[in-house]
Amino acid sequence: MIICTFVPFWFRFWQCINKKYYTGLNAHLWNAGKYFSKLLPPFILLFALTSNKVADSMFWLWCFFQTLATLYCTVWDYYMDWGLFRCFDQGKYGLREKMKYPVRFYYVAIVVNVVLRFWWVVGVFAYSY
Repeated sequence: MIICTFVPFWFRFWQCINKKYYTGLNAHLWNAGKYFSKLLPPFILLFALTSNKVADSMFWLWCFFQTLATLYCTVWDYYMDWGLFRCFDQGKYGLREKMKYPVRFYYVAIVVNVVLRFWWVVGVFAYSY
């Protein structure tokens, strides 16, 4: 399970570093930071499991870094990937200027993205009882 949560982010991290090297754009470093932030929670979990110390402090450390990584990814999705929160025209507040779909679709996607990004919280509560 830890390998499955680690490997995709590891490869994407190095792809972003490679893009920074070839293009020189600093945005690729910020994007690499997004993937690096998703690498920290599996490392914390691996350390907790291998050291036989699944204590409250490790759990809260994992939750902190998982929350931080999730917020980082969510903000990146909205602002950089989707181009949202850059337009303030009437009728499409917070959306992008050029839209392919109806305005409702983008607002629903914003909410669904947050729910799915934070779906790991459901797993925490499911296994804590």
